[in-house]
Amino acid sequence: MIRSSALSPLVLAGCALALAGCTAVDSIGDPVGPPTASLTGQVLDLNSQPVRGATVKVGERSTVTSAAGTYQLTGVNSGVRLITAEATQNGVLYKGRTMAVLNPDSQRSNGVIVVAAQGNLGVLRGTVRDRDGFLLSGVPVFAYSGAGAAARGYTDKDGEFELRDLPAPLTYEVRAMAAGYRADFDNITVRPSGAATVNFVLSNGGFPSLPAPTGLGVVTWVSVYPGRADRSGIDWAKARAFPGERASTIPLASSRALRSDLAIEANLTWDEVRFSDHYGWGIYRGTGTSGAVNGLELNVDMLSAYFQDLGLNPFSFYRYGVTTLGSNFDQFPAASESPLSALVTAETLGRLDTLAPTAGSFPTFRWTAGSGADEYVVFLFDRFPTVNVDALWTSSRVTGLSTNYTGPALDRTRTHYVMVLGLANGTDSRTLSDLRSFTP
Repeated sequence: MIRSSALSPLVLAGCALALAGCTAVDSIGDPVGPPTASLTGQVLDLNSQPVRGATVKVGERSTVTSAAGTYQLTGVNSGVRLITAEATQNGVLYKGRTMAVLNPDSQRSNGVIVVAAQGNLGVLRGTVRDRDGFLLSGVPVFAYSGAGAAARGYTDKDGEFELRDLPAPLTYEVRAMAAGYRADFDNITVRPSGAATVNFVLSNGGFPSLPAPTGLGVVTWVSVYPGRADRSGIDWAKARAFPGERASTIPLASSRALRSDLAIEANLTWDEVRFSDHYGWGIYRGTGTSGAVNGLELNVDMLSAYFQDLGLNPFSFYRYGVTTLGSNFDQFPAASESPLSALVTAETLGRLDTLAPTAGSFPTFRWTAGSGADEYVVFLFDRFPTVNVDALWTSSRVTGLSTNYTGPALDRTRTHYVMVLGLANGTDSRTLSDLRSFTP
């Protein structure tokens, strides 16, 4: 068991979620804190694939997602903040939203938003009371459809919540859960352009047995700083090269600072659990291949066993562990946290760049050394690669710094695109090159 003295970062992060003294909620009219918070996350579609070019807003701050669907916002006002995402594809507007607790002078990861076409969105609203019938304010409500992340809202001063822009028609697992209370949950179907209602009653939390999480795994990705046009292929690699995978607090040293040159992330997954006294997960991280791990972030999305750690350094080792947190964690952390999971070690690679292919209908593809990868896979496209575009040709894994194209003769009047995926540690460490356009 990890004692409360080792949990101070998690306890501090959790305080913002307690009903008493809850951080102000700007979306229901309360004031917000100083603009010293940072938020990182990802925008996904209903197939859990990244959405690039989406506009993400928190208050007056906005940014555009990278080709990996990743976004980062700095200088954001702290508080329980509304996060919205919009993207237009083929003339259709896609929208989504969630909420997150942003603490002053800290970075919150895992601000994941699922978007759907505007005509396929619905609303879920209701109230949250305690077992004596009193309405509760500041209670987080989660709606999870299995599409990659749980949408989150909070009750207002009247104990009412409203989750808008939910992809529909879908059936959601909906939970209301607050520190010191046992969750109430239901399965609710949300219809397009419709409003579903569900009311929750929370009873006092208990102290159930909390086994350590199992099945923890981690993969790392390196890419050029999000927002650069030459990163347009990373969404394809995440979606196609590794199908079925999800493809982003308190700062810990320099590795939590958001880099200006590279986006380096570690994606953690573990086995999901469901029980009424589940409050969330404790995320722990250390540096190097041995030694202690420390509290990194309290992840209160109890319905999604996934965490994206952004702001890492290249050519580095990180160790991760996860704990299960019970409903009384804020007041009794030592009695409401599981033992630490088995630790996993992640290794990040460095930047990988392509070189100009040789001319002709059967070019040789080349790339730079020094990324730390020991195997490479080349993807060739005959159109601009997006999530819905398959590669024209994929090489086998090669160990050198070049490979010859072996597919049908290329059309020398057409623009093609090539990118290289570098791999190490099997496929757990990954670095994706720039996307290079060329005419054979």
